[in-house]
Amino acid sequence: MDFLKLIDDNPWIMNIIISLIVLIISTLFYICLSHTFNKKLESGKYKILNNKKSKTYIKLFRSITRYIFIIIMILVILKINGVNITSIVAGVGIIGIVLGFAIQDALKDIIKGFDIITDSYYQVGDVIRFDKYTGKVLSIGIKATKIE
Repeated sequence: MDFLKLIDDNPWIMNIIISLIVLIISTLFYICLSHTFNKKLESGKYKILNNKKSKTYIKLFRSITRYIFIIIMILVILKINGVNITSIVAGVGIIGIVLGFAIQDALKDIIKGFDIITDSYYQVGDVIRFDKYTGKVLSIGIKATKIE
């Protein structure tokens, strides 16, 4: 009975509880979806992971999907807690345009990263040499390539 009285006196507690429930359920949903996706790719039925280019695209897709999922989850939790996300999304759009002009060089690097991935200059698993460094490509991202 004390807990119900506490919730009546402080409605923000209910928002926190609902936010935690949404966070837990959405995280479990993402984990299940990711696990199902991995099982389908690893099964013999789908021969997608045979070449290096497919592995690169799949890693890039997983990374982008994870960030999109996190952004959507944050927006839902903000909406539950009474924050007007419409103005946030509009403000972020305007800020995005301003930052786009401000960080043109970084955007050029990102576009070049997409170019490297799509034109297959090198792929995950290749051995490459840059200046005095030689190593095996572990992952290729939009902005960086990780080398062993």
